[in-house]
Amino acid sequence: MSGAYSGWWVAGTAQVDERSCCLERRSDRYWVWLIAVSLGGYLVLGRSFAYLGILPLKLFIGELVLAGFFLTRTRHVLGRWLTTLLYPSTLTGFSMALAAFLFYGVFLLVRGYAAGYPLLLAVQNFVFNYYPFYLFLGIWVGARRPELIRRFVVAVGLLHGLYGLALLAGLRRAVPIYIAKDVPLFGQPAGAAALLVGLLCYPAASRAYQGVLLAMNLLVLIGTQVRAEWLGFLLAFGLWTVLMRKSRILWGVIAVAVLLCLIGALSDLRLPGMEDRGGDVTVKSLVGRVVAPVDRELAEQIAGRGILATAGTYEWRKQWWRSIWSEIHRGEPAVMVFGPGYGYPLHRLHEDLGNAVLRTPHNVFFYALGYGGWVGVLLFYVLQAQLGALMLKVYRFSGQPLGLLLWVMVLAEAHFGNWFESPFGAIPTYLLLGMCAAPLVKMEGDEVARFSWA
Repeated sequence: MSGAYSGWWVAGTAQVDERSCCLERRSDRYWVWLIAVSLGGYLVLGRSFAYLGILPLKLFIGELVLAGFFLTRTRHVLGRWLTTLLYPSTLTGFSMALAAFLFYGVFLLVRGYAAGYPLLLAVQNFVFNYYPFYLFLGIWVGARRPELIRRFVVAVGLLHGLYGLALLAGLRRAVPIYIAKDVPLFGQPAGAAALLVGLLCYPAASRAYQGVLLAMNLLVLIGTQVRAEWLGFLLAFGLWTVLMRKSRILWGVIAVAVLLCLIGALSDLRLPGMEDRGGDVTVKSLVGRVVAPVDRELAEQIAGRGILATAGTYEWRKQWWRSIWSEIHRGEPAVMVFGPGYGYPLHRLHEDLGNAVLRTPHNVFFYALGYGGWVGVLLFYVLQAQLGALMLKVYRFSGQPLGLLLWVMVLAEAHFGNWFESPFGAIPTYLLLGMCAAPLVKMEGDEVARFSWA
């Protein structure tokens, strides 16, 4: 009798375990799709997608996804992080740097609150320190769907190209809907450079289709006229030709670019551009935009007086950066070393901002320095160095350079824009880098099993 009872109990337990596994696998699929859709949304819609959420509570999709995943897959975030802190792993260097970076962020949060700075603004500054946890979400997705990154790059490359071209053609003018103040429903696409690099590393099956995807996203990259994105892409493309030994392609691209520029200059060819980014694009306006921050007079001679507005944005930022540098080094050792803390009204250091609350000076160095002093700067670059070392290990392990190229690209962009301190820049970056690192991490085994209690 007892044997029959025991057999029934074991069979019942096995059925429960099988049902639980099925439910977990189903929820895993939901999470994979949710994270993939979020990644695509950030790359395609940029800042507009970042504003989806509960606006009155300042809870946006980035925080909601991270919190939901943390609560339902704790061992894959907290467990993996703690395990790689305690046991040697390919992630140990990054995890240790993240621990220091995160705890220093908490210190800056408390320091700013104690100084009487606005708590909401301090919490918004703190995202800079916890967004790197998205790397673990990317690792989780990449380990479960190794083929996803290739499919994602091609599919989102098409979507981004079509959307970007529609926006350049006047989609925002035709549908002038705003989801928040100064935040249009159809936001500026933010993934052209990343997707171009992704397509170089994971090309489409058809050469013709690959050429169409590259052409569309290259037009979007040019049409949005973001100089930081141009710089980042050029650095990544140059590194790709070196790593993959594609020097012939590099010289071929340079020759074609020079030829197209000559044709465009002689024919005064115009491409549609975004109105709030300078309007139509010509060869002269492109050259003038590049030259303007260095030599305003030469830029005016090349592209006309209207191009000086683009130089003005750079000068406007430089003025703010100088003020931040002076404020941090004005004589108080504690401020110079530890910064004033999160919530500090950094916008007041720029005389032209007035009452406008702009929390980022569009330069990651001055963001870290302005709030966290030299310790904040040091910890940020230590974190990035560990991240770069991880991507180098991935390249040496797999021969796939995408992670390393993306890291170089976004680090360059971050010094001329708001990237690591903003959700539309930081979240897709850490997700993509995590997906790139997944094969190497997976090879080491499921070390999170050590913390199965989490």
